[in-house]
Amino acid sequence: MRKFFPLLTFCLLLFSSSFAAVLENEYIKVIVNPGPYDTGRFTLQTTGGDPARADDDNAELLFGGADPWSSYTTIRIDGTDYVFGGPTQTRAGFDLPSGEHISGPERRGNAIYTIYQIGDIEVTQVLSFARTSTTGLEDALQIQYFLKNKGSAAHSVGVRLLLDTKLGEEDGAPIRLGNRVITTETALRGNLIPDFWQAFDNLQEPRVIAQGTLRGGSLTPPSEVLIANWGTLADKSWKVSVDPTAGFIRKGEDEPDTAFALFWEGSLAPGETRQYCTQYGLGGVTISRGRLSLGVTSPREVIRREPFKVVAYIENKEQTPVANSWVRLQLPPGFEASQQERNLGEIGGGQARTVEWVVVARETAQSGSSFQVTVGGDNCEPVSVSRKVIIIGPPRIDVSFVLPNITKHNERWFLAEDPTSEIRIFPVKVTVKNTGDSATVVELVCGETEALSLALPYDNYKYIGTLNPQESFDFVWYFAPHGFGGGIGRFQVTARYHGRSQQHTGTFSYPGLKPRLFTAQRKAEVAKNSTFSVEIWAQNVPQLDEYSLVISYPDFVRLVSVWRGTAARPDSFTWKEEGPGRVRISSQAELRDLVKETLAILNFEALAEGAGEIRIIPEAPSALPEIRHGLEVKGENSES
Repeated sequence: MRKFFPLLTFCLLLFSSSFAAVLENEYIKVIVNPGPYDTGRFTLQTTGGDPARADDDNAELLFGGADPWSSYTTIRIDGTDYVFGGPTQTRAGFDLPSGEHISGPERRGNAIYTIYQIGDIEVTQVLSFARTSTTGLEDALQIQYFLKNKGSAAHSVGVRLLLDTKLGEEDGAPIRLGNRVITTETALRGNLIPDFWQAFDNLQEPRVIAQGTLRGGSLTPPSEVLIANWGTLADKSWKVSVDPTAGFIRKGEDEPDTAFALFWEGSLAPGETRQYCTQYGLGGVTISRGRLSLGVTSPREVIRREPFKVVAYIENKEQTPVANSWVRLQLPPGFEASQQERNLGEIGGGQARTVEWVVVARETAQSGSSFQVTVGGDNCEPVSVSRKVIIIGPPRIDVSFVLPNITKHNERWFLAEDPTSEIRIFPVKVTVKNTGDSATVVELVCGETEALSLALPYDNYKYIGTLNPQESFDFVWYFAPHGFGGGIGRFQVTARYHGRSQQHTGTFSYPGLKPRLFTAQRKAEVAKNSTFSVEIWAQNVPQLDEYSLVISYPDFVRLVSVWRGTAARPDSFTWKEEGPGRVRISSQAELRDLVKETLAILNFEALAEGAGEIRIIPEAPSALPEIRHGLEVKGENSES
C-alpha cells in the first residue's frame, strides 16, 4: 500500500481541498493545501502537458492529487528543525514544530504566497510558473523561499525541500542526470550537482517527461541533493545516509517510489533576507526511434560565450546487442564543443547510454541555428535528432540614484522641493534596471559610507529578486548624517547578479546646522497670581553627554519647580537656587547627537505685573549660545 496516512486526516483534506489555492495554465497546475493541516504543501499536475504529445494530459508530476501532503519543506534555524506550514497528522514531518501562521496560501497576481513566522525568521513560500530551459514554455513550477531575519541577532538557517515525484502512473522512473542513469539511492554535492535532471520511463513510449532545474538564471543551486525512496526521506526532517546499493523501493513494499531532497544552508544577519529558488515541471526531449532510440535535450535559449549542455539519451530496446555503436554531434558554424564524435562500443539489449557535450556559442554563431545528433552502429540504421538554439545576450544591470537636494531654514533641514516638511534623514531613490537580454536575480549591498550612515543599519542588504529584460525596480534608502556640521556625503552600493559584482557610488552635499537654544511658553498671556511654564529646547547639539545652565529671572515671578527634559538621563537631573532670581540646572545625557529635545521645564508663579526677561546662560556644552526669553505679566485674571 502506498503512503499510509490516518483516515481523520484524509477526511479533513477532502473537506479542505475544495478551498485550495490553485494556479494553472495550458501546461500545468499547482494545488496548495489551505490547512488546517499540511498548510502550504503543494502538488503539481499537467493540464495540457507537452503540446507535442497527447498522452501526458492531466497527469501527476508530484504525488497527492488534490490533497497535498507528502511533499514538504523543512526550515532549520540554529540547528532546530521546523516543518513549513501547519501541523500534520501524517508521517511526512510528523511531530515537527511549525511556527506561527501569518497569511496564505493566497493568490497574489500570478503566484501563491504562504507566510510563517518561526522565531525571528519570517519564511515566505512563493509558487509561480516559469519557462523550462529545455522547452521554452511556461511548464515549470518555480518554488521560492524567502527567509528574513526580523530579529537583532544573527542566525544559521537551512531549507530542505522534499519533492515526492510521480510521472503519471509511474512512481519510480529512472533519473537521467547528466551522463548518468540513476536507479539507486544517490547523494550529489558540489560540482556533481547538474544544471538539471530529467525522468522518464523509456524513449519508445514516454508518457510524461519531468525535469528539475537546479542551476541557471534566477535559480539558487542547492548545496546537496539526495535521491532516495520517499519513505527514507519523509521520516527524517533533515539529511539521511543513502545506500548506493539500494533501489527506490520502500522497506516492506514492492513498488519503487522516488523522491528528491534539495538542501540550502547559510546564515542571516539582522535585517537580512535570503532567497532559495528551484524549478520542477516538464522537460523537453526530442526523440527519434529506431533499433537504437535517440532522445536529445538542450536549452532552448543560450547566452553567447557561456557554455551550455547537450545531452543525448540512447536506448537499445531490442534483445540483441548493437556492436561498435557511436554517436556524433554536428554543430553549425560558430558553435564549439570537444569530442563531437564518440565511440560507445557494444550496447546490450535493453541497455541505455547517456552522452553529454559542453557547447559554446561564439561571436559568429547565428541565433536560430540547429545542431544535429546522430547515433548508429553495426547492422543498425542511424537515427538523427535536430534541435534549434536561440542565442540571447547576457543580463546587464544598471543602478541609478535620485540624490536629495537639501536646504536649510531656521537651522533645520528641508528638501528643496518641499520646504514645509523638516527632514532629519536623507532619502535616496534607487532604481535598478535590467537593460540586458536575459533575466537574472539581483541583490544590492550598501557598503562604505562617508559622512553618512544608513538610518537603519540592518537595511544595508536589499534582495531585488528576478528582473526580466527591461524590467526595473525602485526603492528608497534613508541615510543619517554624521553630526550637524554639513559636508559631502558619499555611499557605495554593490550590485550582485549572474555571478558578477559591480559597484556604484552616490555623492551629495548637505548644509551645516548651528547649535541652537530656544524657549517655548505654554501660555501666550500670563496674568498676576497665575502659574505658567517655560520650556528650554536644544537643537543640533553633537555628541551631547551632559549639560549645565545658569538661569536668571525677574523678581515679579517666583520659581515653583523645575522638571527634567527629555534629553536628561533619569536620576541625574538636579536644580538648585543660588540666590534670588537665579537657578542652576545640571544633568547627564546619553552620548548622542541631539536633534531637538527639551533640557528642562521651568514652572513659575506670577507675583505681580511687570515686564522683563529670563536669561539662559549655558556653561556646558560651550557651543550652545546664550538666549533671552521675553516675559510680561498683566493684570489679575478672573481665576485669582
